Amino acid sequence: MSLRETTWKDVEEAMNFAINEIEKLKKENTSLKAALALQPPLLLTNEVKMDINKWKSIAVRIDDYKILKALGVKDERKPVELIAIMTRKEIERRAKDKNLSVDKYLKKLMDDAKKPDEYKKALNGISKK
Repeated sequence: MSLRETTWKDVEEAMNFAINEIEKLKKENTSLKAALALQPPLLLTNEVKMDINKWKSIAVRIDDYKILKALGVKDERKPVELIAIMTRKEIERRAKDKNLSVDKYLKKLMDDAKKPDEYKKALNGISKK
């Protein structure tokens, strides 16, 4: 995957964005540690490549993103870290509800995801396991 070359205009826009974000954080009396935990915008060049085997993009409603960002500032975590924590907690909660270990529940979840039609039927009570 190749990306276009960065222009001076791109750099200027990114710098202006960063300056505006810093000013907002100062006005909100955000601690320096919390401010440093926020991920800065990346300047993309033709040398930057995303490892699609390690990272995936997701869409989040803007209202949810704002809440996620606020939680991150409060807890001094990046949104990606908060999503990972929430995912792990949800897996733990669901495993507990089913009286399964986290490992067993996760294995079953991943196996069921490989055959979504059978999984949907089972959830709707159409087929019995």
